[in-house]
Amino acid sequence: MAKATYKEILETLKRNILDGKYGHALPSVGSLVRKYGVARATVHHSLEELFHQGFIFRKQGSGTFVRKRRNVGLIVPGVTYSEIYPPIVSEILRQAQMSGYKLFIGDMSCTDLKGFAQQIERIVAEYERDRVSGVIFQPFEYAGGRDSYTDKALSLLKSINVPVVLLGYDIVALPERSDYDVVGINNYAAGARVAEHLRGQGAKRIFFLDGPVGGSFSARERIRGIADVLGPKRFTMEKNVFATRADNVSAVRSYVKRHRPDAIVCCNDAVAAMLKQTLEVCGISVPKDIMLVGFDDVNIARLTQITSVRQPCESIARAAFKRLLDRIGEPSMAAAEIYLTAPLVRRRSTEREPFQAARGKEKVHVAAGKAIAKKKTRP
Repeated sequence: MAKATYKEILETLKRNILDGKYGHALPSVGSLVRKYGVARATVHHSLEELFHQGFIFRKQGSGTFVRKRRNVGLIVPGVTYSEIYPPIVSEILRQAQMSGYKLFIGDMSCTDLKGFAQQIERIVAEYERDRVSGVIFQPFEYAGGRDSYTDKALSLLKSINVPVVLLGYDIVALPERSDYDVVGINNYAAGARVAEHLRGQGAKRIFFLDGPVGGSFSARERIRGIADVLGPKRFTMEKNVFATRADNVSAVRSYVKRHRPDAIVCCNDAVAAMLKQTLEVCGISVPKDIMLVGFDDVNIARLTQITSVRQPCESIARAAFKRLLDRIGEPSMAAAEIYLTAPLVRRRSTEREPFQAARGKEKVHVAAGKAIAKKKTRP
């Protein structure tokens, strides 16, 4: 009979744990070695993976034990807040089910600020009652006094001794760093990638349209990435970042007339799509007159052919859940920043080559025409 691989042992142990066959203590390494006829290193490999997946914990000098608290929490601003959240929530749920965890979702979709505070308290109280082992938490943006609500949620979670992994971005602005793990995209690099693309397309006057409230951590980092690529002569926070409703025709027309941008980067795809429609009402063509870029790469970007930075939702979810299990298994380990690459998806809203090529052909034709005319007039 062939020796079992570490993966086969891992899956067998996992299945036995979920079926409740081991009670509290796991069999010793020696007994597992004899049972499966493998080297101790193979068993240790399987146990190490079980530990990182949150199935077991160790007590120095006592042995290895089955982790009984198999509940985790997720707090997000609401799955309707953005199209990126449903796939993230779905993948975290899938990862939890695969690992034998029950996921409790705290949906912060309330818009009333008093109700918002009450929701936080209720969700954390439920997590304490259900004895969750850890929480993935999306800091609140555009909530009105966002920092205070984020701080309140984290303070309450800390009071019940629950480890937290932040989803998306940190709760402090760089170069500062909090004591929490962070999993998301590198917003600074994403902004820099957008700036390089627009510069390569010939844009010289690039502006950033923030949300109506403004000041989100993700937007700040994207702006910083753009600013560092373009330099202070071409882009500053004071001169090149503005906040207005993208559907405000008079405000948009006035801003474009005053600043004459040839490219506008929007805080997200929904804003970019709305701005595209407003520009068209003003008689301004995209991309011929102004190029547009958004963030997230949701359906509206594809429908309106807007260049966008894609959020790798499933990868973010998997990385966040894995980090939470690592944090549950080793609460004292150093906080980590796990940033995934967010690719730039190029679409028609920044593709000026056809127009440049057409203008180039015109010049060639004019030059050729002049040469022919000159030849004909020669004696």
